[in-house]
Amino acid sequence: MLIWKWIYRVCGGVGCVGVDRVGRVVHNVYMTGEALGRPVSVRLPESLRVRVEALAAATRRSRGDVLREAMEREVDRLEWEQQLLARAVQVRTGQVRALSADEVDRMLGLDGVAVPADAVDDLS
Repeated sequence: MLIWKWIYRVCGGVGCVGVDRVGRVVHNVYMTGEALGRPVSVRLPESLRVRVEALAAATRRSRGDVLREAMEREVDRLEWEQQLLARAVQVRTGQVRALSADEVDRMLGLDGVAVPADAVDDLS
């Protein structure tokens, strides 16, 4: 089990270092609590590389830290989108039955309840 401790690196940026139960410092540990695995090589368009380097410099972090955080955030969204697409395929192929809004209203006992014209405006 690791106990997390935020420290300032020598360069002045914020880093995360794990400390195990015996008090030994465990390096190469990131915010997810997992040790960093094998490196991955990715070719970036020049404009994106420049933006990553500028952000890394502005936040006093390494390019790898910036890219890792961006990947962690974006992979969650991409997984969610993939789940939506898979569910849509299930609905289209008849594996899952979708309910209409009228059916949901009846199930909730809202059948015949008038909806104000500006109800959609209140959603945002």
